[in-house]
Amino acid sequence: MPQGTFNIIFSTNNYVAQTVTVNLAPGEVETVSPSLTPNSATITGTVLDSVTSTPITNALVQIFNSQGVFLASVFTDMNGQYTLSGLPEGTLIVAASAADFGTGIQTVTLTAGQTQMVPFTLTPNPVSLSGIVIDAQTGSPIVGALVQCLS
Repeated sequence: MPQGTFNIIFSTNNYVAQTVTVNLAPGEVETVSPSLTPNSATITGTVLDSVTSTPITNALVQIFNSQGVFLASVFTDMNGQYTLSGLPEGTLIVAASAADFGTGIQTVTLTAGQTQMVPFTLTPNPVSLSGIVIDAQTGSPIVGALVQCLS
């Protein structure tokens, strides 16, 4: 390296980047040993039924970066609560889903060391369809009939 003043940036995934300024004179050898702080951002929250306000057990909560790359996931406990730690700082997409419920999606921006509350209220699937398909002439049920619901 030539002599002069340099800003050395140390960075890696899951750690906070650190910048160290170094002044080098001709022939000088400088040793720089930075200590990087692990990302310790956390997202926590509760997933509830929007109609009854009851907790949703085993709802899947997934975290993606701003480019849509999957980072982590967890299922809610019996109280509908979840916690995901060790997340990187920046803009993240959080999605919550459960059987028989719609999916909720939120965008959050985290800083290192921050704990962000991200609650969800999921809407139950509002309708169901049931019935028996019968032969119009005999009135007998038709086994294996295909039923499609289109909107």
